[in-house]
Amino acid sequence: MGNFVKLEQDGFNPEFGGIIWRRRLNQRLEEREVEIEPVGYREGDKPVMQVTQENTVIYINQIADELDCVAVKYDQDEADYWTWYFRNKFENDEAFGHVVQVVGMWATMMTTLYPMEHVVRQYEAFTDAEIPDSIPEGWE
Repeated sequence: MGNFVKLEQDGFNPEFGGIIWRRRLNQRLEEREVEIEPVGYREGDKPVMQVTQENTVIYINQIADELDCVAVKYDQDEADYWTWYFRNKFENDEAFGHVVQVVGMWATMMTTLYPMEHVVRQYEAFTDAEIPDSIPEGWE
């Protein structure tokens, strides 16, 4: 399990389509007098990774709050492995909302009418793992 931390410096600088996007972002933020602070993600003893739209996705849907979640792909892992944090695993809705607010400016955020199929599959995998396969001895 990981956690989100404040970063001192923004190291994300996408450049494609002939545009230096950080320059354009900074111009827009300055025009609107908005400041955003970079966010990092730490898993165990691994180095902190900056949260970006390429490695963090926030899924919000309109009908199943328990399926709202944050998915993070630690970019130094060899495999294409995502760590999922569902709303119901947070201390409370305010804690989940705080993470979404802080991380949401950097992440890809998807708001859908219905939950996405891969999110439901992941949620079911977590809840199935919590349900025992057999009845414990002595349980009546």
